[in-house]
Amino acid sequence: MISIDEPLQPGFRVNLQEDIRTVRGKPAVAKGDGKALGSWIDLSPVTAIPLAAKMTDDAELANFIAAEKGRFRYDYVRLRCSFFPCDGEKFEKAWLEVDITASERCVSDPPVAWSIVPGNEFDKVQVTNSAKIGAKFKLMEGEVSQSTTGDVKLYSIRGYREGGPQPFWEMKSNELADLNGSLAFHLVVRSPSNVDTKGSVKLSTMIGARKFWVFHSAAAHANEPVQNFVLPAVSDKRRSRE
Repeated sequence: MISIDEPLQPGFRVNLQEDIRTVRGKPAVAKGDGKALGSWIDLSPVTAIPLAAKMTDDAELANFIAAEKGRFRYDYVRLRCSFFPCDGEKFEKAWLEVDITASERCVSDPPVAWSIVPGNEFDKVQVTNSAKIGAKFKLMEGEVSQSTTGDVKLYSIRGYREGGPQPFWEMKSNELADLNGSLAFHLVVRSPSNVDTKGSVKLSTMIGARKFWVFHSAAAHANEPVQNFVLPAVSDKRRSRE
């Protein structure tokens, strides 16, 4: 087993931009009253840690790493966001989408989200900023949780498309608690060892039946995804250390 204790990264406030769909050539009418929203979201930078044989003393996991060496690499990736509803507004739903691709087109085994957490609905989590990864680099659901302080009742969360290049999570308020507070999401990404892997993260949310895309408040172009990241290929020097 590999245990990872990761320091919290400072977040940054982001803007919400309404997603007004076009219906039969005409812009759909927004359901709101046109007033600026008081609610906001805080996002932390994407963090990634390359996983290596030296990080574990588990024989099964060490054998798996040895068998994969030279073919695939594994990176632990962590995402975090916080929801701050204001002025009686309510985050009804939110979606966090990840898209990972190889930097080169001709790859026989493209990058995939080998493991994702959380994967199922839950109503209570505990504070932690760590992850545990068991045999074959699978994140352990019961060992990874997310929040900011104390035991907190939370909204339902469900993960989808584990094992593919476009995993995503759906979050929604439930009868126990609103979508309010901090959440962390964890992936282990498997990639061909000799190519860079590019990733993008997109967050959208629904407030009062109005849908919003979440954008970086200081982005050069307003319509770019909130986060982009790169998982670098294994260099010869790093391969020799592993």
